[in-house]
Amino acid sequence: MAQNGKLKLELVDVYGKRLQENVDISLRNLQTSDSPSFKKQDASKFISIPNLFTGSQGIYQVTINPRSYNPVSRFVNINTGGPTEITMPFAVDIAKIVSVTFPSFPNLTKGLRTLLTNSPSVLGFENKTGQALYDALDDIRRAGVLNIARKCSATRFDNGESVLDRIREIRELRGDRFFAFVDKELREEVKHNVNS
Repeated sequence: MAQNGKLKLELVDVYGKRLQENVDISLRNLQTSDSPSFKKQDASKFISIPNLFTGSQGIYQVTINPRSYNPVSRFVNINTGGPTEITMPFAVDIAKIVSVTFPSFPNLTKGLRTLLTNSPSVLGFENKTGQALYDALDDIRRAGVLNIARKCSATRFDNGESVLDRIREIRELRGDRFFAFVDKELREEVKHNVNS
């Protein structure tokens, strides 16, 4: 049994960009006792792991544990003749987030800037609009409004307008939702566009 196989790993985030941190990698061969492990591998580059079994004895369970992302485990069959190339995506581990860098008010989409500017009566933030309102929000509310606005912008009707275009004024902000005044036509647009 030749132990001349090679595994070439590319570790990426959900946007397809390489991770910019070190990772720990462990392999476990399902047929033999071969169980190599590697600490602090630089994920910003391709990672090559040599001297692996190939063919019928080349099935490995590969487990990768980054610092800031959820660990990933996967079964890989190492090719005979030439490296086995695998790209593995990783999702951020929410429990490991220590801080967030939010976009500044001028870097928000025009639709969200307009909505915040037209919202002078947000519960707990009365008489604040636009940048003053945005800057006064705590991290949870700010993350929530950015998330909801992005989803509303991405949800489009047949006429090209988005759901965000139909929201007129936010009245209350919570982490996972907001309450707002909307155009009367929004309900009808949703009903008419449900199939598309």
